[in-house]
Amino acid sequence: MRFEPDRRCARCRLRIAPYDVRTVYNKVTYHQHCFLLLVREEADKDKARRAEAELAASARPMSA
Repeated sequence: MRFEPDRRCARCRLRIAPYDVRTVYNKVTYHQHCFLLLVREEADKDKARRAEAELAASARPMSA
């Protein structure tokens, strides 16, 4: 039997079994569902940031 190093999910810190589906992103290992949650959270933050920037831009008075 081959030795497999202990892999931990960077988001939930639980062990990833050798037979579990995992995702490696930027040399960091995640459970597949943890990675999808991470991507969703980042997308929501970006969306909120863009909406805030648009609101601030529309609130600025236009100089003529």
